[in-house]
Amino acid sequence: MVEGLRARLVTGAVLGCALVVGVWWLPPAGLALAGAAAVMAAAWEWGLLVAGRRAAIAFCLAVGALLGAAGVELELWGAAPDGERILRLLSVACAFWALAVLWVQSYPASGLLWRGGALRFALGVLVLLPPWVAALWLASLPGGRGLLLLALGLVVCVDVGGYFIGHRWGRRPLAPRVSPGKTWEGLAGGLGLALLALAAALAAVPAWRAAWGRWLAVALATAFAAVVGDLFESMVKRQRGVKDSGRLLPGHGGVLDRVDGMTAALPTFAFFYANLVLSAP
Repeated sequence: MVEGLRARLVTGAVLGCALVVGVWWLPPAGLALAGAAAVMAAAWEWGLLVAGRRAAIAFCLAVGALLGAAGVELELWGAAPDGERILRLLSVACAFWALAVLWVQSYPASGLLWRGGALRFALGVLVLLPPWVAALWLASLPGGRGLLLLALGLVVCVDVGGYFIGHRWGRRPLAPRVSPGKTWEGLAGGLGLALLALAAALAAVPAWRAAWGRWLAVALATAFAAVVGDLFESMVKRQRGVKDSGRLLPGHGGVLDRVDGMTAALPTFAFFYANLVLSAP
């Protein structure tokens, strides 16, 4: 237990530092490529989870092509991406994650949907493509690097608060048929830490304080989405009978295990920010 926690903390610290440095200092093309590399690693693990090695290769090639096509079509490589079409994509992603809540609640009956290979891979695209688009769109906005760091920070807070509060005080399972280790107490701890992070951000950026109620809605939606993304990946792993999506990251498992909350949280943050804060008079 102690060794596992030590590995988790060390890996988390290294990843956190790399994430902050990359988001804050990489040029747009570098940020896009770094994000694409993470998506491709997660795509490989998704392919292995749902179909096996041979299908994983085909899925990675398809995801790589879609990343390139999305980057060109949505003008993600330029200074002003096509925000209207990006928001339509993000609305589809948010609708998918809303449906994912019902899917998680109805597991294992919902596991029947995994019988179709085409559906499994289509869902993988919905899981992996929108967060990459959302991250690049946020980074392109004025002050966007700070926005992206806030979104990622909320996810980290939900994960860290949920892990430590859940292990210390967790009693009531949140989704026992999907992830027995997650508890309502852990959820409360994660939400609480995320709200503290939001309070720190509002204190650091005075211009945001006037819209604190809107920011609160953005943060809560993002935090809940992070939990849904985590539970969704846990459901996929349980359906396949595996504990982790991979072994690349000591103490964390695979890349998909590390970014599962971000897959839902980044599109949600971007969508709610655009509709509640950015569009506010």
